[in-house]
Amino acid sequence: MDIERYYKNFKLILKAAIFDKDATKELIDTFPPHTVWSCKLIITSFYLGAIIGGSGRAITSAHQFLAENAHRLPKTKGGWFQYHKYKHRFIARAAIPYGVLTGFRMSFGMGVYCAFENQLELYNGEQIYHGTIAGFLTGSLFAVSYGLWYSTARNFILLSSVAGTGMSGLQILYQKMYGQSIREVFRKSDELSPIEETPLA
Repeated sequence: MDIERYYKNFKLILKAAIFDKDATKELIDTFPPHTVWSCKLIITSFYLGAIIGGSGRAITSAHQFLAENAHRLPKTKGGWFQYHKYKHRFIARAAIPYGVLTGFRMSFGMGVYCAFENQLELYNGEQIYHGTIAGFLTGSLFAVSYGLWYSTARNFILLSSVAGTGMSGLQILYQKMYGQSIREVFRKSDELSPIEETPLA
């Protein structure tokens, strides 16, 4: 059934996300190169978002804990031990869930961007302006979804467009330097050109 196949593919992507080598190889052998490239971008954006969101919330929570307890700072060594123990626990409870949530948001946004870019490339091949269009559409979609004010939405859409252009530019630069698209790195092992053996003299 399709549901079972989707569930199996989803588990495969999750295993690849935690750097399982066998799952990564199976992912490459199961999906076409552009899909594997999109999965890599989505996984990377999740970790990046989790780090950015978690670290930002950790700093905010540390300041909040200090402000709430500034009037009752401990006087003894044992008191300071308890103070830092509860401080770290307070920071972890605030930073970890928010970091995971930010990671999911960024990975979802990257998934939308990859979907737009892949659809554009199906019609017109790999072009640098496809990243700009995909970034513009992704930024516009999220700006409307979150109901951002005009100035904020304008800056968000501009940032998304520039980021999309940069990603497409890096892919094309890689292709110019190495003679192949970076997505070709994720071809199936049986599709790679065999190495010609040189006969011994």
